Amino acid sequence: MGFGAIGDMTKAVYDPNKDGQIALAQLVAAVCSESEADTRVAAEATARNAAVAAVDNKLDNVYTAQPPRAMDSIYHNNSKIRVVVVSFRQSEMGAQGIDEARIGSSSPPTTEVAKTSEDQSGYPPYNCMTFIVPPNYYYTIVSLITPPDIEYWTEYDLF
Repeated sequence: MGFGAIGDMTKAVYDPNKDGQIALAQLVAAVCSESEADTRVAAEATARNAAVAAVDNKLDNVYTAQPPRAMDSIYHNNSKIRVVVVSFRQSEMGAQGIDEARIGSSSPPTTEVAKTSEDQSGYPPYNCMTFIVPPNYYYTIVSLITPPDIEYWTEYDLF
């Protein structure tokens, strides 16, 4: 058998610097034909899309918290790992606010996991707070000065 007689894997590859490094295009040409490369790229895209869909299916119960949540109230996560995202604004012009997200294995939760503060003299400032609550933990957002108005309180239950 001569050179190139045993399928695509034996195609000649040009190595101008004799350093063992070749261009990606040459490598692809040495390993497979263009149609084979297209087939492999399509298969990888299909696998990637399936993986993304699998992760999307794991995001159970993405919802705006119902009943609506309130500042300074304690809630219990009796589900999966929960991501809580809250967007709020100070209700009064020039109001000061300090808000803390707290979690804990017992009620009331005492471990501070996120904090925001507002001290604006202009328009009421907007803030966002994101934190994770383990299964069977309690959680709350405590307002330490002027309570803000909640714009959105969304919770995501994971895996």
